[in-house]
Amino acid sequence: MKLPASLVLYGLLLACLCPPIYGQANASSEGSKEAQILEPPPPRTDAGSTKILETHMQLVGGQAAIDSIYTMRTRYEMNVRGIDILITHTVAKPDKVHVLIETTVVGKPVRTTGASDGTTAWVFDESVKHPAPLEVELGEVSALNEYEFLTPVHDWKASGDVFEYLGKVKSNGREHYLLKRYTPEGKVTYYYFDAKTLMITREGWKEIMKGVVVENDIYYTDFEKIHGMWIPTRFEIMLEDQRLGYVEATSIEVNPEIDPSIFRKPEHKERWLRQE
Repeated sequence: MKLPASLVLYGLLLACLCPPIYGQANASSEGSKEAQILEPPPPRTDAGSTKILETHMQLVGGQAAIDSIYTMRTRYEMNVRGIDILITHTVAKPDKVHVLIETTVVGKPVRTTGASDGTTAWVFDESVKHPAPLEVELGEVSALNEYEFLTPVHDWKASGDVFEYLGKVKSNGREHYLLKRYTPEGKVTYYYFDAKTLMITREGWKEIMKGVVVENDIYYTDFEKIHGMWIPTRFEIMLEDQRLGYVEATSIEVNPEIDPSIFRKPEHKERWLRQE
């Protein structure tokens, strides 16, 4: 499964992109692989899902509009469990990404960067005593270059994933079409399409936390038409029907000029204590 709407994981990025914590988070995820919830995917996407997906893509602006976006810089304000986080997310096709996270922890400013030039991925935590860029697995950061902030199903034909139509359901008192998305390995995400507008208003997934299956949801609550695309600009983050926080896009730039050097791992000269 790709990052669910990307945005909910930005809360985890605050921890995952900090080198001292990153190793622990990675070790934890490695240890929990056997506990992942997997379901065998159907052989192919059914006709009902195909119709909904194709119509949705047309209504949000169409593939041509997505293809005309080469670079994008979005600034977000995020609040999770009372913690304010500022995020600047910059992408350049086909495979470059730069994410800057700024917050305050126990009264101390924290700035953490995760980036990839398509070949090398790195993180940089400026809050540590001797900051230095740390090279990480490419997939840990490069997945964030996906244009899922336009619509999480933008690449459904090329993704290799399979969709299953589950019928009509109610969400927030409105009728929706519910689609279930399977990755080839069997990870699952649920998408709720408003029956009147065919816009995605919610996506959800399940995961195991401390041996218990929990439900996560992101609600898309606001949209703005930019560069011919209806782009979601506000999200509510839910865990087991409890509101954890929100994410709001405060600035969206389409096809801005971007200095390519921001994606490259910075050079670092190590300092050695002179021996007496």
